[in-house]
Amino acid sequence: MGLPAALSGGYITPHDLITKVLPHIKKTSNYGGIVLWDRFNDVGNNYSNQIKEHVKQSVLRFVTQVSKAIVG
Repeated sequence: MGLPAALSGGYITPHDLITKVLPHIKKTSNYGGIVLWDRFNDVGNNYSNQIKEHVKQSVLRFVTQVSKAIVG
């Protein structure tokens, strides 16, 4: 999922991302993480540091998905 790190169109607060968005998108089979635009604003508002522990996918879930993809 791509998000702007700057307060502009499409901006989602870290709190809303963590509590309202991630619980739903992390359940999808194609969830791969979050991409932020742009690094300058990310550094300025510490966005990635606020969300990084919440965007990680469970290693067990990842291994299970890879196994299913290989085995079928």
